[in-house]
Amino acid sequence: MTLIEDVDQVFDIFKNLQRTSNPPIKSYDRFKRSLAETVETTNTVQMTERMAGTCLVALAAQGGKLSHGTTFSRVFDYRGHKRVMENGVSRDLLSAGLISIPEKTTPFYERFCLEEQGVDALHQFYDDGFLGSIGLL
Repeated sequence: MTLIEDVDQVFDIFKNLQRTSNPPIKSYDRFKRSLAETVETTNTVQMTERMAGTCLVALAAQGGKLSHGTTFSRVFDYRGHKRVMENGVSRDLLSAGLISIPEKTTPFYERFCLEEQGVDALHQFYDDGFLGSIGLL
């Protein structure tokens, strides 16, 4: 468990994401059969609060920093449970150019690389004070 997992503000974002009809962060045990490779679509995708929150929780849970080139896993431990970014949100993050996938592998082992556009987009949703308080800066 990393220190950032205990930050209530990150957990509040996580809980709000989970209250939606299609939570973007799933329990790995319940979702593993549906897990598909992250592929880019031809659709134009704009950053949404759902995408930003998912990216923020995944970065924070893994002790990542909000900087270009930071890598983080699609499957990760959060508050003692294995979690996974669902297919749609990971596809949208890739299609919007916010992340890249440096090396193709099976979905369980996918690692994402935060792109400059992703860093900028997260700064649009969260101020530096908040990002610093949760350890991302």
